[in-house]
Amino acid sequence: MIIRRSRELEAEYAMIFCSANMLIFPIKHIADEVVFLSVVVGLMMMSCLLGTNIQLASATVPQDEVAALQQIAETMGATDWKFNANTCQVETVMSDLPPSLSEKNVSCNCQFENNTCHIIHIELKRFSLPGVLSPELVRLRYLQHV
Repeated sequence: MIIRRSRELEAEYAMIFCSANMLIFPIKHIADEVVFLSVVVGLMMMSCLLGTNIQLASATVPQDEVAALQQIAETMGATDWKFNANTCQVETVMSDLPPSLSEKNVSCNCQFENNTCHIIHIELKRFSLPGVLSPELVRLRYLQHV
């Protein structure tokens, strides 16, 4: 957020920028300016922060991809996996050799329209799963790496 004051055509203005939005307000007295700017800045900061959080929180993986991932896990012997569509993470894993902290076993891209995430990466090599690759992998249309 950027706040600027300017004098233009014998009037003083306060300009407030938040992302791509700009608000311009006429100011007459210094006392009014302080109170007004305090209220506006507080409201704008809350608006910017809440808008960002709401947008990020609403991104989710489509249910058909979640079901496909669960079927893939079961086919490969990972019957205890639980995938969270809101965080794009496998939350429950029962395995003798869990992946290292540097390896995330499922990754999503959330840059699609309508805050939709799609599974683009599945890391299975460190789980020592006894099954074969599932034909359900074709249901993950955005998958780039297995």
